[in-house]
Amino acid sequence: MTLTISITTVVYLAHGWTSRRRLTGSVVVAGSILLVVLVLLAANLAKVGSGGCLPLTIGALVFVVMTTWWTGQRHVSRGRLALETTVQRVEDVLEAHGSVTRTRGTAIFLSRHSGVVPLALRSMVEQNHALQRHVLLVSWATTDRPVVPAPERYRVAAAGDEGVVEIVATYGFRERPRVVRLLGQVQRDAPDAMHGINLGTATYFVSLSVPRLSPRSRMPRWAQRLFLGLYRIVPDPVETLDLPRERTIVLGRDVPL
Repeated sequence: MTLTISITTVVYLAHGWTSRRRLTGSVVVAGSILLVVLVLLAANLAKVGSGGCLPLTIGALVFVVMTTWWTGQRHVSRGRLALETTVQRVEDVLEAHGSVTRTRGTAIFLSRHSGVVPLALRSMVEQNHALQRHVLLVSWATTDRPVVPAPERYRVAAAGDEGVVEIVATYGFRERPRVVRLLGQVQRDAPDAMHGINLGTATYFVSLSVPRLSPRSRMPRWAQRLFLGLYRIVPDPVETLDLPRERTIVLGRDVPL
């Protein structure tokens, strides 16, 4: 308990000092509490040899798992962003493949990062040389608030003259992204931006990054294997985002760790 409080207090002090760079009342109070807790922690160190090593070992294992997952996610995100391009270059992607055929219908491409061309869109253009006439790029971010009010849920930004519209949503940490419900709200509130789009027949495309072992990675080989094992139990994105499975296509691309 005292070790948990000590770590929490140190993290709070580090965050407070980094964000403000000056002493505040909260930092002084937290520092005073840390001194008292460190005294109690020193008194409890004698219990390590008589059974206290067990919870410390469990905590160390949990710490290793959490830091490995966090590090692996950073490597995957960095590798994925290196493959994606900015929204302003959607036209460049299409022009690079002059034989791209614009077909009827609506394609909805999902991405966790705003301002990028999802991998699924690039794969469609590069492999199939075809793209729907209406394209929605939907991304979302999570804020520190538990719930985001409906009027602040999203913003719409047109991205060029190629029938591409970007929608950026914001969710609280207690909320679950529901793309179909979000697009229904956008269609009611901003019908001009959704002109010609039929959500009942639209096809959803999910870009999936598939991590792979890399001999050049900064992560040790055992950490890479641990991350790959954890990645296998990641929830299905189609179910997580509440997408219609019969109209959802998941496209994956290898990303080295």
